Parts: sequence; C-alpha cells; structure tokens
Amino acid sequence: MPATLTPAEIVGGWAAHFETVPAHQHLVANHLVTVDGDAARATAQFIASHQTGEDVWTLGGDYRFELVRHGDGWRITSMTMTASWQTPGPLPAPAT
Repeated sequence: MPATLTPAEIVGGWAAHFETVPAHQHLVANHLVTVDGDAARATAQFIASHQTGEDVWTLGGDYRFELVRHGDGWRITSMTMTASWQTPGPLPAPAT
C-alpha cells in the first residue's frame, strides 16, 4: 500500500527488522537519470537479500528518486521504492 513517510518514520519502521538480521545485500543497477534544469529524476532496479541463519528473504523492484539542484550539488526530495516480487523469508515486509 503506498504511503508518504518522513525519514524518521522510515527508519522507525525498518529498524527492528534490521537489528535482528546479521547479513544484508542490496544490489542496485540500470540507473537512468533525466535532468531538466534544476530538477532531475533517477530510476534504478534493485534486489535486496536479508539473511538470518539459513533463512533468506529477498525482494526486488524499482527505485525512483526526485532531486533538485542545491548550491553546488543535488538533494533528494523524494524516494519511491516499488517492490514487484519477494520470496518467503524470515522477515515480514514492514507495514507502510
């Protein structure tokens, strides 16, 4: 279910899961960046695996980042993670 969350809400929602999982691997590929003046959009695909003992929860999907030019760099103004698949695993997907 889509939700708009603050950074603190995101950290709070995921922290308990990650504290109990000793191994994580996040692969991000196929980056595409479109710049329009002082705004940009970046997209990428991801696969994220989380392992506890012999159990592994893996999910994959897409990221979308909205950015604005700020001073001499860029700032992310929003990020959307869309999971399109997942395997059963030791962690339930956090509620969002």
